Amino acid sequence: PPHLHPHSAWKESWKALEDLYDDQDTPIHAIGVSNFNLHEMQELLAFARIQPHIVQNNVWDVLFNPQLIDHLRKYSIHFQAFNVMNGIFGQHGNRLRDKFPNAMAVLENIARDLSSEQRRNNKENKEEKKGGDNNEEYSFSYTAAQVVLKW
Repeated sequence: PPHLHPHSAWKESWKALEDLYDDQDTPIHAIGVSNFNLHEMQELLAFARIQPHIVQNNVWDVLFNPQLIDHLRKYSIHFQAFNVMNGIFGQHGNRLRDKFPNAMAVLENIARDLSSEQRRNNKENKEEKKGGDNNEEYSFSYTAAQVVLKW
């Protein structure tokens, strides 16, 4: 049982994934792992019959764990990041914000400028259609996250 061997229980799970991947009746086209560090990846690759196709980890590994990323590239294993928006932009005092303090401010300024431009355009279009000045509020605002996603 896994609770009796917590440090190696995942190995049996990996073997089961390999069996499913090999089974012609099972529509599995890729197998992978999540939240593995460099040591665990090395251990997996040492015993696996089929190497993982993908590793899903926190975006921080891309930024602060180049050894893991290099190891994955060496074996042509795709990296998928999670926690991208919150991990980079959402946490006050995080290492990236400390390292690049202007990144969030720049994105917020871009979002503010785009929002102002959109409000102006909306107001002008509405005035043209009504044929005169109108003091209605034309609220519209982009977020820093939308700027990054559109970028």
